[in-house]
Amino acid sequence: MELALACDYRVMSTAASVGSPSELGIFPGFGGTVRMPRIVGVDNAVEWIATGADKKPDAALKDGAVDAIVAPEQLRDAALGSVKQAIAGKLDWKGKRAEKLAPIKLNAIEQMMAFTSSMAVVGGQADRTTRPDAGLKNMQEAATKGRDEALAIEAKYFARRP
Repeated sequence: MELALACDYRVMSTAASVGSPSELGIFPGFGGTVRMPRIVGVDNAVEWIATGADKKPDAALKDGAVDAIVAPEQLRDAALGSVKQAIAGKLDWKGKRAEKLAPIKLNAIEQMMAFTSSMAVVGGQADRTTRPDAGLKNMQEAATKGRDEALAIEAKYFARRP
């Protein structure tokens, strides 16, 4: 195990890397396009999803995709420690969960600017084997929705053929 999630606190091993399956010709499903922009912001999510490039621990921490980085042998203890902190009231796990359930925190103009400029950049860089445009359209349509509605939108886009 190189990633751990405890009480919505994300801990990553220094030996791990994370990314999206864009290089496989798909965008992240199973809630990936719903959670990612809510956790790391639209701009970072677009980069992660459109490029599919693996991110090393320092980049994942900088972008906000993880909350802590630890040595592989410390991962279990770090995850259990975050559970203990949550129980003790020292970790705001409800706040972390709420950010993934709520719509993206951008007003309509900010969303339009973020998604329009992102689609232009991605459209110029993407090759025909990837579907970053579908992932971006999905994220844009789901941006104003709560998690459950956003997941339904993601499922609709994910099921479409290029």
